[in-house]
Parts: sequence; C-alpha cells; structure tokens
Amino acid sequence: MKSILFNFAVVFGFILSATGVLRAQYVVDTVRYQPVDTIRTAPENDRQLRKTAENPDVYQNGNTAGKYYKWETPVFDMVDVDGIKQHKTDNEQYLYEVEVLEKVVNKNRKELKSYQDQAKDYAKVLRNEQKNLKEKRNFYKEDEKLLKKENKLRGRELKLLRKSRKEFKKKTDELSDWQVQDRLAQFDDRERRIEAAQEKWDMKRETLKYNVDKLADQQKILDEKDYEISERIRQLDVYQRDQDLKSKQLAVERKQAKLEIKKAKAALKQKK
Repeated sequence: MKSILFNFAVVFGFILSATGVLRAQYVVDTVRYQPVDTIRTAPENDRQLRKTAENPDVYQNGNTAGKYYKWETPVFDMVDVDGIKQHKTDNEQYLYEVEVLEKVVNKNRKELKSYQDQAKDYAKVLRNEQKNLKEKRNFYKEDEKLLKKENKLRGRELKLLRKSRKEFKKKTDELSDWQVQDRLAQFDDRERRIEAAQEKWDMKRETLKYNVDKLADQQKILDEKDYEISERIRQLDVYQRDQDLKSKQLAVERKQAKLEIKKAKAALKQKK
C-alpha cells in the first residue's frame, strides 16, 4: 500500500512540474503578432498599435506600401505580463516564466533594431541626396551670377560699339568710299557677333531657369521622403516604448518574485 502511495505521489509531482513548464512555454509559443499592431500589448498603446493594422496600404507579404519606400511590417512575439500574473501561485515557477518573457522582449528588441537600422540607413542616404541638391543649388546660383555679369559686359560692349559707329559717321567725309564701307562692315560684324552671343546667352538663361525649376520639384520629393522616413521612425518609437514598458514591468516582477522566494526560504529555515 505504501509503495502504491509513493508511486502515485511521484507521478503527481511529475505532472505538476510538466504542467508548469508547458504553461511557461505557452506564454512564448501560443501567439505570434500578425502584425504587432493588432495585439493588445498595453492598454495605453492599443490605439496607436492598431493604426498600422487598419492601414489599407499593407501588402499581404507583410510590407507596408510607402510612396518611396517599402517598409516591412514588424512581427513580434507576444509578451503578456498580465496573463502570467493570473497564474501566480508558485514563486519559483513564476520567476522562471518572467525570465522567459524577458528573453522574448530581448528578442523583440533585436528584431525592432533591424527595422530601426533600416530607417536610419534610408535617412543617411536621404541626407546625401539633400547635400547634393544643395550643392546643385549653389552651383546654379553661381552660374546665374556669371550670366548676369556676362550680359552686363555685353551691354557695355554694344553701347560702346554704337557710340563708335556714330562718331565714325561724322568723319566719313574725310575718307574714301571703300574705307567707309570697310569700316562699316567691321561695325556690322562686331554687332552680329554680339547679337549671336546674346542668343546663346538667352538659351543658357532658359536652360538655367529649367534646371532651377527642376530643383524645386526635386526638393519637394526629398521633403516627402523625409516625412515618410520620419513617420516610420515615429511608428517604430511607439513599438520601442511598448517593449521598454514590458521590460520595466518584468524587471519589477522578477525583483518581487526573487524577494518572495528569499522570504520563503528564510521562513523555512526558522521553522527548522
């Protein structure tokens, strides 16, 4: 009879131990985020976390459709602190479950960092694009200054040419016909060259204006990219705060569980 009771006690103890382990494993394996926004991780963050799930621009392959970038929708393991509190009966088992969830949080943080690094890389590339655009803008400003200076000098040249032609006409009586015709031909040639240079200048001015207008369109695109990246970073910051909150909650629970275990061991020693 004693042997039967002993065997029963051993089996019962094994069942309790196995149940505890399975329950801890259940905390990790039962739920995968699909995406993280749809899971109730913390009441204060529910509205923000559901925002992406309600976004119609989410592809079936888990990518969010941006105008300039494709963002992968974060998928995290669930961390249900309140869920394990409901089964808080054995402090040592509870401590084990808390530590399991802390490992899950660390895994989620590592996953989150990969998304944050992606956004930072895009932001770095965007800064280079903005720098290049700024250099183009400065180049076009210098080009415009040179064009204005060129036009000003050409205007002076044309003014002097016309003055010289006018003064020459006053002296034509002193020269032969072929000398007059030759000198007038020189004036005409110089004036044609000035007019040709003016036409080229007009073309360069139109090209410059076109390039400057294109800069405005490019700047608009870069501003939109900057906004899209900023929104992505803001979204990831929401996930970061949520994981940080879980980490702090678990740290408190771990500390409390260890304290309870220490008290229990101290009380047990006093009884002996």
